[in-house]
Amino acid sequence: MLKVYIYTISITLHILYNYTPFSGCAGEGSGMRLKKENKKLWYNIPMNEIQRKALQNRIFTRGATATFVTFILNTLGVWLSLYSILWWYDMPMHFLGGLFSNLLIIAFLLRFKKIREISIPKFVIISLILVLIIGLIWEGYEIFWAIVAGNRHLFMDSVSDIFFDLAGGVEAVFIYLRHRKIVLGE
Repeated sequence: MLKVYIYTISITLHILYNYTPFSGCAGEGSGMRLKKENKKLWYNIPMNEIQRKALQNRIFTRGATATFVTFILNTLGVWLSLYSILWWYDMPMHFLGGLFSNLLIIAFLLRFKKIREISIPKFVIISLILVLIIGLIWEGYEIFWAIVAGNRHLFMDSVSDIFFDLAGGVEAVFIYLRHRKIVLGE
């Protein structure tokens, strides 16, 4: 499980280092590492309304599919007591929860013109913060019912659940970026 944490942290750092602007990196002044030509970055290419609608439909379809799969797996987990039998069953469920939450958040945010006009790194950070908020609310719900039922709730379980929520959110960001490139024709 430690390998999963390290792998996800390294992917997140890779994204933050390669897709967000840093000031003064490698002595090149402010901004990302660019080639000598003054090319437009792929994430600064504006979308017209048809492209935006196509991207929103693609992301919403993937989010709805992930929601359906999560619903089916959760129903099976409850009916077959998989949460009790398999100690790790809640981990993929939290990953899927973060995935479908962020896909639906991204599809929702694409509807607003002001949000669409901000840079992609800021858009990604906003969506991940919203996934974190949803994950924290869900963990509060779990802790509340653990206290009501008289069960002992482990702190590391909550940390692990929030981590997997964010990992699913990062995967949703990769899906969004891939489909954005497809829609923009790159």
